[in-house]
Amino acid sequence: MNHGAQDVRTQTDQLAAAWQWVLRLREEEASQEDVTAWLHWYELDPRHQAAFEEMQTFWRESGRLDTDPRAVAELLSDADDAGGEVENPTMVPSRTRRRVLAWSGAALAAAASLTLVIGLQLHPTSPPTAVAQEKQLPDGSKVQLAARSSVEVQYTPRQRLLQMSAGVAYFSVSKDPARPFVVNVGDLQVRAVGTAFNIRRADARTVVTVTEGAVDVLKNGDSVRAAAGERLTFDGHSGAPEKATVDAAHALAWRNGRLEYLNEPLAAVIADINRYARHPVTFADEAAGRILFSGTVFTAETDAWIRALPRVFAVEVRVEDDGRRVLVRTD
Repeated sequence: MNHGAQDVRTQTDQLAAAWQWVLRLREEEASQEDVTAWLHWYELDPRHQAAFEEMQTFWRESGRLDTDPRAVAELLSDADDAGGEVENPTMVPSRTRRRVLAWSGAALAAAASLTLVIGLQLHPTSPPTAVAQEKQLPDGSKVQLAARSSVEVQYTPRQRLLQMSAGVAYFSVSKDPARPFVVNVGDLQVRAVGTAFNIRRADARTVVTVTEGAVDVLKNGDSVRAAAGERLTFDGHSGAPEKATVDAAHALAWRNGRLEYLNEPLAAVIADINRYARHPVTFADEAAGRILFSGTVFTAETDAWIRALPRVFAVEVRVEDDGRRVLVRTD
């Protein structure tokens, strides 16, 4: 077999392997282990990476898709039947790629930005000890999720992107300088390479606490860096973030069933508590939500804490017919 024909067979095998990954990753039951195996294949050989990138580029430029899946099988079969002895092997890759890429490029592009959704949705009657669940991500990073918190994970060859809407999550990031680890939360973008940090989003308030390494937090084009032992607080009602040196253990106390606060708006505290409480609490007006609270709330005793609020603050807890509780400021 001449070298040209052998190269053709290698290219064909790579296309066939790529297509098997597409089929596997697009299945509804595709797991994180599948993604890990795919990433291993992608990084195993520069030729895999080049083929993958070329297919993505081709699809973006072509703007069309032949959806007949039999085309690839026929093309690969034709290449096998040729036995590698091709009169003009330089013509085969061009002809094969045009037809294969035309229908499989979009599928591979979709696989390259495969999205997984992970999360923990604790039912209100769940045991109070079930306050955190650890998930391992495809690259070996780990995320711990608090009750009723979720993270959407999207890994590509160029970056590790996560989307967090609300709740609390603690990230332990595996180092990979070539593929940044980015968490989008609200209008913030938290960037890290190899570090550990906690994100808490409650009401209009987002708090990023770094326990190892450092992170850059971007908002509206401006970047702020926080190192281990530092906290950045972004309040949707104010402008610049507040930076402070803290005991990171306080930010992570939720993993042991404690929510700890220092001069925190009651609106943000209640947003946290609603993830654990049997019945949610709402505010009759913004004035009650602006009351500042310092102290500890045990996730196993949120109902008792809410009932005790009128003893500490000038508020009233009204219970509606449907079981909802409404907090009203009385002064």
